Amino acid sequence: MGRRSVVHERFGSFWASSSRPRVVSPAAAEPPLHFDRFPLDRAGDRRHDSRLMEEMTDSEDSLVVVFVDGRPVVGPRGSAAVRTFARVDTLVDSEGDAVTLMPWVIPMGELKALAGTPGPGMVVFLGMCRDGPVFAANVRLEDIDEVRVLQEHGLETADARRVGPKLAAEDASVLANASGMLAWHRNAAFDPRTGKAASEIVLGGHGRRVPGEQRALYPRVDPAVIVSVEHGEWLLLGRKASWVPGRYSLLAGFVELAESLEDAACREVFEESGVAVSRGSLTYHSSQPWPFPRSLMVGFSGTSSEIERAPRGFDLLACREAQMAARGTGVLEDELNSLRASLTLPRVEVDEEEMEDVRWFHAKYLWRQLCDGDDSEGDAVEMRIPGKHAVASAIIHHRLDAILGSRRSELDVVPAADLGPKDLPGFGGARREMKYVLLRVSTGSGDNFESRFIVRGDPRASYHNHVFTYAKAELRQFDLDVLGGGRIVVDDDARTMRVYGYSAAFGAAVHEISRAVLLEQYPLYSIETAYDGY
Repeated sequence: MGRRSVVHERFGSFWASSSRPRVVSPAAAEPPLHFDRFPLDRAGDRRHDSRLMEEMTDSEDSLVVVFVDGRPVVGPRGSAAVRTFARVDTLVDSEGDAVTLMPWVIPMGELKALAGTPGPGMVVFLGMCRDGPVFAANVRLEDIDEVRVLQEHGLETADARRVGPKLAAEDASVLANASGMLAWHRNAAFDPRTGKAASEIVLGGHGRRVPGEQRALYPRVDPAVIVSVEHGEWLLLGRKASWVPGRYSLLAGFVELAESLEDAACREVFEESGVAVSRGSLTYHSSQPWPFPRSLMVGFSGTSSEIERAPRGFDLLACREAQMAARGTGVLEDELNSLRASLTLPRVEVDEEEMEDVRWFHAKYLWRQLCDGDDSEGDAVEMRIPGKHAVASAIIHHRLDAILGSRRSELDVVPAADLGPKDLPGFGGARREMKYVLLRVSTGSGDNFESRFIVRGDPRASYHNHVFTYAKAELRQFDLDVLGGGRIVVDDDARTMRVYGYSAAFGAAVHEISRAVLLEQYPLYSIETAYDGY
């Protein structure tokens, strides 16, 4: 009986039954994340059968996912040298586009003919598919006799993390698993306790040990938390200096020794931003394997501690001038309460050794950015989040849906702020000063009444009444009330705004409200307020 027959006979009953138990997570109702669709049966209970592992490794018909010099090899879809572990009817990448790349997968016999028999630690058993055993093997380019084979089939090496989002989710999961296992073997040649060579490979490549000893070494996982922090309708995001321009994501970090996941979530957010998270508010979202080289991302969402003790009504306005302006222009307490989160955003103190920037983003702003597309390595954009392959993107989408939900309003079409043209000679430019008015825009009546604050400014306007006239023409289908005015100085290069002063015709606006409205649309700007000057 040939080796293929032996292997398949011993695994025949294994695959004949589809009732092998699976552990289903609470997030099972959600679509699996991109590196979390491992299509093989890991067959962990069979790794202890050393004879079977040897037979499968020696079988010329076993499938091999090929790595060259530690990097996976991929090729164009349609090439005879590649294959997919995904269902043919689901061949889409992380963005939902048709897959154009697949991993190089060949029989073990073909690999040996091309590059010889891989050495110890160069072959790892990944699991079983319906065509038999699947291994990952790492070979050196200099050992491949027919390098032209790669060129003829359009094959090339790639970075497993970067190419993953371009593959079918199942193929990306296989390459990620293989990449992490092969990386572990490169770094686990010696026993860290004794310094002796751990040259004996066990458990199909899932363990190593010093010859003659019973204690084995196993691949380790470094858990990391990634956290969505909310303050009302605002989400806390940060960026590292090494990221592509405009990219922001959730705050994350590794779990320390003897630390719970919840404590790690609170600690990491506070260390990187100075924002305190309410531990009791933390809820688990999902996890994602990130074996680059050996992390596991554990996702949470929670709220800032300060939202629980934020004041209400006119107490939301800290200074006397603001309270006087609110009462003088007819701002209602209920309206202030609707801005409770926006008026009490916790102060951010960035850990500059870890992060380049951390700031609050309003859910509506983030939603608009998502409508324009997720992460891209291409053109410069104002703001982007990680692509759909990342757990950060899944959490952000989930929280935005929870915050905004299915709420629809006629006022959704009204921009929170409009500061007039930037490119008119004599009026625009990177630095410009303008008169502005704070407006209440409303629609409906009785139980159907809706209103919100908006800011309108224009560098061309000589009087505040001119700004109001422009706004009435723009929003003629809605009711408008003027709630005071002032001036805004904008510096687009420095990304700053100063809101101050008053209107001789309408009185002083509550600049803190104006600042909150402006931040909804301009979260990347630093905005200060003052009541001095005209």
